[in-house]
Amino acid sequence: MYHLDGERIVVLRDGQTVPAPALQAGNTLKHAKATVDRDPHLARTKRELPERDLFSRDETIAFLSGRTSLRAPNGRMYYAPDFTLKTNWNGVRKTGTWSVTADGGVCWTIAGWGPTPCEYYFYKEEDGIIWARFRGADTAAAEHVDGDRTELK
Repeated sequence: MYHLDGERIVVLRDGQTVPAPALQAGNTLKHAKATVDRDPHLARTKRELPERDLFSRDETIAFLSGRTSLRAPNGRMYYAPDFTLKTNWNGVRKTGTWSVTADGGVCWTIAGWGPTPCEYYFYKEEDGIIWARFRGADTAAAEHVDGDRTELK
């Protein structure tokens, strides 16, 4: 996700806010896909993720509704039960909506960010820890706390 932070453009990567990569000329998305298609290791890595029992639509809604995701030290998202969304990234507040697809994928539409792909899924590991799968990568899910905690202290 890209966010305007004052004069900088930053990206959230692995729960950390880092400077966005420099812009490059040309269709870099087409180039990146061609690279993955040509490199069997990259293509295999994405396909060989272990099968997971991903949360259903209802389980995802129950997990998120009325809770705030503490996604980064200064980045938070509140999932209201009425499917409105409040965010606060480094003091910049935005509003929008959230939804969940039939297969449990989380979608966001946030003013200034636009719609995002519905590619965020949750599941629980055997040890009870909740994990997230986003674009074929698995990571421990951000902490989710009850109530609207979008105010940064």
